[in-house]
Amino acid sequence: MARIIATDEQISNIVRHMDGMIHCHECGVRIRYGDIDCPRCGADIEELLRAWARQVFDNLMATVDEHASE
Repeated sequence: MARIIATDEQISNIVRHMDGMIHCHECGVRIRYGDIDCPRCGADIEELLRAWARQVFDNLMATVDEHASE
């Protein structure tokens, strides 16, 4: 299987998304990198993290598709 190397654009895309803010759906507190539940109210934030990951993945795949069509 061929190894695919990420482009600078793809890496920048991921870094930009890491800077985005995720807030608890229960109390609104900002979730920090590494939190697995809300540090204020203890709410489970797995779905928030999964939604964020899906968005990052979809954005990354869009850049892959753009490069593939060139």
